[in-house]
Amino acid sequence: MRRLANLILPVLALLLLAILALGPAKRFTRDFLAVFSIPSGKSATLPPDMSASSLEPVSMRMARIEKENSDLRRICKIASPRGYRVVAADVTSRDPRNWMERMIVGKGEADGVSEGMVVLAFNKPQYSFKAAYSIVGRVLGTSRHTAEIATIYDRDFTLSAAIGEEMAPAVITGGPEPRLEYFNPNLIGDGEQDVRSSEFSTVCPPHVPAGSASPVAAPDAFTQPTVLPFTPWADVSGARFVIILVPDR
Repeated sequence: MRRLANLILPVLALLLLAILALGPAKRFTRDFLAVFSIPSGKSATLPPDMSASSLEPVSMRMARIEKENSDLRRICKIASPRGYRVVAADVTSRDPRNWMERMIVGKGEADGVSEGMVVLAFNKPQYSFKAAYSIVGRVLGTSRHTAEIATIYDRDFTLSAAIGEEMAPAVITGGPEPRLEYFNPNLIGDGEQDVRSSEFSTVCPPHVPAGSASPVAAPDAFTQPTVLPFTPWADVSGARFVIILVPDR
């Protein structure tokens, strides 16, 4: 009897130790897995501290929101040119493959927007002393509630323009390196010239800022330049809002 007790007591002691050790382990495993489990009938969601907005640093998020609010306040102060009304639109999508050439905005036919209309955006900081905003592109196509914009860096962009104080007629031709064509070299002054929309344009009010024309040396005494490099002032890359000029009808 004593020998049997001597055999049973160590077994019971080992069993008790196993129970004490496995109990916390089971609770730890259960609590750990519960963080990643999906309750029946519910969809998977990130924990509150891993939401998409929290992944952006607070300082960056606040700076972005303040910039958006500032842009919207500035848009509200823009006066409509005679014969036009301004339609503010947010940029809803852009393809990284043609980031500088195209953008989709959240206004379309329901807002009076149609193909060919001129679009403005706020200028890069280095050109803000010239004007607050300038021409960024034209409407390429529309749907009921969206529009596709071809920017000045797109080959489908063209617009009648005027160069310098003499308002020399020219045409802005879009592309990876925008340029000015079809101008009279004798009317172009020396140095960098401001470029604005032409009074002959049928889709844009006159004198709307566009960019700068860079001077080009004549190849020789008998040949005049036929193309001038054009530098847009608009912040095409960072545009979050645009202004569409819609003609009154």
